[in-house]
Amino acid sequence: MGMLAEMDTDVKPKRAHILVVDDDSGTRMILSEFFSGHGCQVTLAENGMESIDRVRIDRFDLILLDVNMPVMSGDEALPHIIDQDPHVRVIIMTANASYEAKVETREMGAYDYLVKPITPAKLEEVLEKAIPGRPEERDYPIEPAKK
Repeated sequence: MGMLAEMDTDVKPKRAHILVVDDDSGTRMILSEFFSGHGCQVTLAENGMESIDRVRIDRFDLILLDVNMPVMSGDEALPHIIDQDPHVRVIIMTANASYEAKVETREMGAYDYLVKPITPAKLEEVLEKAIPGRPEERDYPIEPAKK
């Protein structure tokens, strides 16, 4: 038999890889469950410094980055993340929103800015908008929520 007969035909498609950065363990858990339930691979970080370390060693399709965290804030981490991967889409999350902060983070390279609490409908919108390509053109599927 030729080489094709020996190849593994059960290759799984690449999944969207999302980094969730928040100092609140409950928020990390909820977001991880949400994105995992949509077929995404999820990595977690507790602060801005840890997020920079993760971006140095791995590639992400999307990063959700909280603003107010100990060790290093999301605002401080954002330029370092963009320097490491200028193509990654970073969405800033905060409970204390202001128009000025939104404009400033967008100018620093953030893709979008979300105000907490974030609804499941908003998270689904984020997935569709922020993951590159139309759903039928993606290298990997974003699955509907598992019920």
